[in-house]
Amino acid sequence: MLPEEVRRRARAAREAAQRLVKRSNELAHRADVLMREAEAAIAVLRDTLRKSAAQDLDTLRLTVRLRLADGRLPHEHIPPTISGGPGDGSTCAACDEIVRHGDLMMKVPSLARRALPASGAETVALHADCFQLWNQERRSLPSS
Repeated sequence: MLPEEVRRRARAAREAAQRLVKRSNELAHRADVLMREAEAAIAVLRDTLRKSAAQDLDTLRLTVRLRLADGRLPHEHIPPTISGGPGDGSTCAACDEIVRHGDLMMKVPSLARRALPASGAETVALHADCFQLWNQERRSLPSS
């Protein structure tokens, strides 16, 4: 090869390498911008979910209070120990959702107005979280 040909190819290789480095830097900068945008979007989504969960909890709390007031959830004469176990497909008396087999279900016996004729007592099924909320709300209400 002639020296001029070697210099020309070396110059072309150097220019190609410079273009590739420049393009690599542009792509790295773009990736950084996209990561920051994604992090901002995730923060907004988390904030929205947090607010939604708080609203859902407030709605559930109000529902539990209303059901305590109208007798659909027991308020008094609750035994000191409550049994719990895996969900059996019953409907939660607080949130009206199905208590799935993978969920913990609390069974609250009560002497409610809607008592079963044969036993004189009714068992109310609650999700574990709904049970906690129900227990807090019933304790905060005055006895009748």
